[in-house]
Amino acid sequence: MANLIIKRAVKLQFKTALVKLLTTEDQVTGAIVKDLKNDEFIQINASKGVILCTGGYSANKDLLKQWNPVALKKNVYNDSPRNNGAGITSALNVGAIKDEEPAECIFDRGLVPVGTKTGDMYVQTATYKDWLWLASHPLLKLNMRGERFANESIPYQFIVNAASKQPGYLYSMIWDDNFSEYAKQFHMLGCARVGFPGYMASAQKLREDTQQYVDKGLVVKADSIEELAEKLHLPVKTVKQSVKRNNELVVDNIDKDFGKEAFRLTPINKKPYYGCILGGRILCTFDGLRVNKKMEVVNDQFDPIQHLYAAGNDSGGFFFGSYPDRVPGLAASHAQTFGRLAGQQAAEN
Repeated sequence: MANLIIKRAVKLQFKTALVKLLTTEDQVTGAIVKDLKNDEFIQINASKGVILCTGGYSANKDLLKQWNPVALKKNVYNDSPRNNGAGITSALNVGAIKDEEPAECIFDRGLVPVGTKTGDMYVQTATYKDWLWLASHPLLKLNMRGERFANESIPYQFIVNAASKQPGYLYSMIWDDNFSEYAKQFHMLGCARVGFPGYMASAQKLREDTQQYVDKGLVVKADSIEELAEKLHLPVKTVKQSVKRNNELVVDNIDKDFGKEAFRLTPINKKPYYGCILGGRILCTFDGLRVNKKMEVVNDQFDPIQHLYAAGNDSGGFFFGSYPDRVPGLAASHAQTFGRLAGQQAAEN
């Protein structure tokens, strides 16, 4: 790709923010952008078209309040700090329409200090701060009242969605010292699986990753369930009942309460015991601009806005609600495919 860019004399300009689109009569003719490094504005004229690929709006709290307010309650971290919605809002300003229902990709790995209130926390991070890999595994998860509330064997985002219907929006996860062995039997998908290249290459790596948060105090350890519940600020009696029920289901080899697969049922009976408090971390938003089959952005009459295209998370009409994590890589392949199609269509003008 780098060689092709050089061969085609493509100009790449980084640290450049979209300010607004330029129009003449009924078509887009270019854009005003800001060179953030030199603090100056630049006009770019486009004879064939402008393709918007600036990402969603997960870093823009004002837009989240307007278009997806519950995201600010479900999520404690935002892992796409440059996704400020500029592409979408610029298009709306020239007559475009966007999806009406919010859609997003959320990871269930938002590790927070005990006592955190979700309404007080929405941390912008470019380095996946306090990202607990183990949190995506189907270990016992309890609401803030110490009650099990969902089947833990569901895609990343779905446990966060379930927690959003519980008191406080956050939830806890409890497990025992055999967790690295349990991980080998879970058959996780995508980046949650042990053996994922470059991230979680082995069960030992998973243990090391978890230990760093024990050292940091975000994962707590205890020699009894009572002590663990107290450290997590959860009702001791209810947590003990939930753990007892979990262990009964393991012995019966069937989850009579929520239907988790038998091979993902694991006991909590080997000291030390571990626990933490979790929330969502939003990776991106998907409710973008409405486009037609040519990737042309459309107006409220569903007619194309001439010379304006969108791809990636700037484009909508593809995802709805929650990212389907049973199809790992779908967002990346969607962006790659739609981006290519947009480029082809613009080049034909």
